[in-house]
Amino acid sequence: MLFWGAGLLLGYLVYSFVGGDSGLIRIRALQHDTANLRTRKLMLAAEADRVERNRRDATKDPLLEERVARERFHMVKKDEVLYRFQADEDSLK
Repeated sequence: MLFWGAGLLLGYLVYSFVGGDSGLIRIRALQHDTANLRTRKLMLAAEADRVERNRRDATKDPLLEERVARERFHMVKKDEVLYRFQADEDSLK
């Protein structure tokens, strides 16, 4: 009976140290997930920096401002004429 009790205790200890929620297998899986998340964080930070640089460069470009003003707001320079055509319903089909 003592050997059975010792065997059960040993089995429980092995399970708790290796296979439980705080066991070695779970710890290795969490370390792997953490490494993947750190790699993804670095990639996203680099992407965010690239997008921020593009945004800053675009705000400094005077030609971009002019193009947006012409296309979106239909603005023209002095002494220019803007021609706008209305599309026929037949040409849209």
